[in-house]
Amino acid sequence: MTRCEKPIAIDAYYAIGAAHKVCEDYALAKGGSIPHLVVADGCSGSAHSDVGARILAWSAASVITCSDIGNDKVPFGYDEFGRLVNIIATDAMNTLPGLRREALDATALAAIYYRKAAHVYAYGDGVIVGRRRDGEIVVIEIEYAHNMPFYLSYWGDCERRSAYHAASAPFEQGAVSETTTFFASDGSVRDTLINTKQPDDEFIYSFDEKKYEMVAVLSDGVGSFVDGDGERIKINGLATNLTDLKSHRGEFIQRRAKRELKTLAKQGVSHQDDFSIGAMLM
Repeated sequence: MTRCEKPIAIDAYYAIGAAHKVCEDYALAKGGSIPHLVVADGCSGSAHSDVGARILAWSAASVITCSDIGNDKVPFGYDEFGRLVNIIATDAMNTLPGLRREALDATALAAIYYRKAAHVYAYGDGVIVGRRRDGEIVVIEIEYAHNMPFYLSYWGDCERRSAYHAASAPFEQGAVSETTTFFASDGSVRDTLINTKQPDDEFIYSFDEKKYEMVAVLSDGVGSFVDGDGERIKINGLATNLTDLKSHRGEFIQRRAKRELKTLAKQGVSHQDDFSIGAMLM
């Protein structure tokens, strides 16, 4: 197993949205021999998905830390990682009385530092930010049509998987939108690429540390920020501001997120949905 040979700064943060009574987002970050982070966003329409999001995140962390990672270019195959996380999460959920299978209806974005690169696995919607060493920034936004993510909880459930595909059939060919925006070092937009994918496709992204100094993953709650007039704040601007770090020590992303949220609140801006972010500095 290839282990991390240098210290990687890693941190995560999550906060409840103004429209929620319970925070259904969760985020964790773990250093050590295999630095990794996970953000999970529970479905508001599924009972106890706040618990499920935590189970899913810790199940992903368990797979990362306990699996015998091989010597491939990426630590796991996309389907392999998703299957293992789903198995462990389902087993954990089944030990808790009162929880139904819908509790695991949650998206999950995991970033793993392996072989001098950060590898991001996305299971559902969310945003990925890569800050390059030359000052340029890449923002990848993954959106599912009609806000219908293909949850890991569907993978091992033939009935729910079939129901999902039946419901998404009218827009299956463009069910997932993958928008990549490239920012120049002066903040201007250099290029934008829009790719359409299907729910069963792989969503894995690798960022070589030779080119990238930081990678962050955010839940789709970053798209729920609105000003006093109810106008949405652009995701790209928020994502880049939240990852514009003044310090790289300790709980660096928690400090940055809290500072940015406080600044936005003074401007009358709030996030309606729960919000989570995790970042690693390479």
